[in-house]
Amino acid sequence: MFQFGILCVRSVIRIQRLRYTPEPVSLGVTRIDPYRIKTLRKLIDNCAFRVYGHWVKKGEGQDRAALFQNTPKIDFPRTPIISPLIISHA
Repeated sequence: MFQFGILCVRSVIRIQRLRYTPEPVSLGVTRIDPYRIKTLRKLIDNCAFRVYGHWVKKGEGQDRAALFQNTPKIDFPRTPIISPLIISHA
């Protein structure tokens, strides 16, 4: 009876800690697509910034995201686009 009580207490504690326990990730998934896992993605980005952070200028032209962009970001104006008036000759 005592062992059953201990088993119940251990299982209740395990159920309570289940939401804080990260799910296991296979090595194959991390090799194929490491950026799918948010924690691993942040780790990769932080390590890359430590290595290449001295290349990023601290002005307005560049920021930390510039290290990870394939193409430069284009800021489009926020004015509404007005379509031209098309008149057809019938």
